[in-house]
Amino acid sequence: MMRAHPRLRAALLLTPLLAVLLYIALNWYALVDEETRVGAKREAIENPYLAYSRLLARMGTTARFVREPHELGTLPAGGTVILGPHRLLYMTPQRLREILEWTRAGGHLVVAAEVPFVNDPLLDALGVERVEPQASAPAKPPPTRPDPAAIARAARQAAAPTTFDWPGESRALHVRIHSWFGLRDARSRPDALTVEQGGRAAILRFAEGRGTVTALSWMNFLSNALIGQEDDARFGWRLATDAGAGMPAVLFLSVHTEPLVDWMRRVAMPVVWSALLLVALWLARIIPRFGPPGPEPPPVRRSLLEHVVAAGRFLWSRDEREFLLDAGRERAWQAARGRGITRDPGALGRSLTLLASATGVSEGEARTALAEPAPDAASFVRAIAALHRIESRLARGTSFPRAPERTTT
Repeated sequence: MMRAHPRLRAALLLTPLLAVLLYIALNWYALVDEETRVGAKREAIENPYLAYSRLLARMGTTARFVREPHELGTLPAGGTVILGPHRLLYMTPQRLREILEWTRAGGHLVVAAEVPFVNDPLLDALGVERVEPQASAPAKPPPTRPDPAAIARAARQAAAPTTFDWPGESRALHVRIHSWFGLRDARSRPDALTVEQGGRAAILRFAEGRGTVTALSWMNFLSNALIGQEDDARFGWRLATDAGAGMPAVLFLSVHTEPLVDWMRRVAMPVVWSALLLVALWLARIIPRFGPPGPEPPPVRRSLLEHVVAAGRFLWSRDEREFLLDAGRERAWQAARGRGITRDPGALGRSLTLLASATGVSEGEARTALAEPAPDAASFVRAIAALHRIESRLARGTSFPRAPERTTT
């Protein structure tokens, strides 16, 4: 009996398995293209108007994006300048005067208004006021059951674009200009073009000298996230080319805020290295130089007198002078007992007389030191001095007869 070849047996086993896998792949699965948002790259994050700049470049417009305020010093004669918000920091009187003179000489200025609580010297000089919405009446209490039609209507009104006619356009433009405040022409120019949104003027266009000014209450429709909706891109292209198809445009839509580390690396590296060198020299000067380890010094032992003095100062700070005085009196009476003089409460006067005669102090001084309180610091010092004299003289004196004891009959 002949045995089958191993390869033939493997082929017979794998062929059904491969057939099943092929059937599953062709009938159970399908290839579908799916779009996935990967987020903005660093260039788009740093420049929120990157899509607008690429649109103008693709349309053949001679547009120059500037990121630093000093680049506004050279503006193209007869061209277009688009200024974004948040410009109060660089809108100095000199730059304001230059922009106004350039506009009146025939330039086309497109400017986004600052919010009402931020100063806007450029619009103030052009006679454009910012109007906040009026306080509305108290809202009616909501119904017990929400109205789906009312909710849908409010959502459509909030998302609906503004429709308006613009010079040079053959049809009406639909642009999303959602601003919470409006603009007002304080000079009441008769030739001003006004575009309203929600009952408020969102765009003002008027002549200024030989030039033209277009004031916008909201410029976010030119940002990367919104420029692809409705006619936002077309209106942005029209703003950049209103001065003429061949005229250059300068766009300063956002201030370039370079990270501190990048700015230091690009501009201030000599200063950084100098500061690091000075810090290293300062540390080298103040750090102590340690030599070989020496023997550890013995612990400091305070004398008994220092402890006594410290205890006395502590008691004195707590107003315990009578306690200290009693301790001194006890030492004096103890020395007197060694010389035969006892402290008898019934014959205290005789004891004090004996002490006075034995020590050479007056009887009044002995009574003040041994029997009376010290009302103030001076009295305390005198009493302690008298007690010290009494104790020292008793220590080197002779003995005296004891005071006679009192007897009762």
